[in-house]
Amino acid sequence: MKPITLPCRACLLVVLACALLSGCVHLSLNEIDAKRAEAIRRIGVISAAADQLFQVHEGATFLNHRIYSQSIEAWKLDDVLAEQVTQATRALGRYEVIKPAYERERLLVEVNKLTLADIPYVYSSKWREFVAPHLREIAARENLDAVEILLRAPGCAIGTTGLTQGIGIYTASGGAAKAYNCTALFLIDGKSGEVIVARRPIDMRPKYKAGQTALISLHPSRDMSRDLALIPLAQLTRAQQDDLRAVLLDFLADTHSIDEAVREMFKLRGKPST
Repeated sequence: MKPITLPCRACLLVVLACALLSGCVHLSLNEIDAKRAEAIRRIGVISAAADQLFQVHEGATFLNHRIYSQSIEAWKLDDVLAEQVTQATRALGRYEVIKPAYERERLLVEVNKLTLADIPYVYSSKWREFVAPHLREIAARENLDAVEILLRAPGCAIGTTGLTQGIGIYTASGGAAKAYNCTALFLIDGKSGEVIVARRPIDMRPKYKAGQTALISLHPSRDMSRDLALIPLAQLTRAQQDDLRAVLLDFLADTHSIDEAVREMFKLRGKPST
């Protein structure tokens, strides 16, 4: 298990505030220009959001907050997510969609150099230095006009710490345990490697309370066994790992979030040329 060192309180708040404020605007407002969309014919889909599992515990005070990460690359959750994005994009009926061949280990090394401060990626020098060249290389080799890539995003609206990111487990002192999905889908230009559109998956399942539809959650999460969630990831037995993987697969099987993210990402701004 790899503990993630928490910076000083002031630094953490500044980083999260900048990331979330700029990220929310960028992720919620972008739409693809209709003329630019016409130039896209062939899209490759990659998920690099679920190679690690995050375990976030919100303590009674800031000093009691804990966040750990553990590699779960062998669980192949990214394969599941990539297939969901592929099917949702094909359902639009406008594009040829493939899962490109690429050096996954190399891509993950580059992606994992990004931090909370690099959100939104379109403004990040690390994105241009580390990730964009690799995506351009994949696009050129596979003759892709664009690449859809699912990546970890920060700051899901779960708890008060703002430490949640990627795919993970959240617990709070005396509270419920939740599996959560805090990711973002990016459409990348195949030639430049730059971000065209970004969309944070949204949970569109209706929630009913007292006969009325409640506000929908902006970030999907689901209650899970607290007993399982509180076990440090590195101490899970093989059987417990299998149980946790099954919980996450069942949670991620609901594709409403990704379906909606894809539809919103390809919502056209302006009119197609005639």
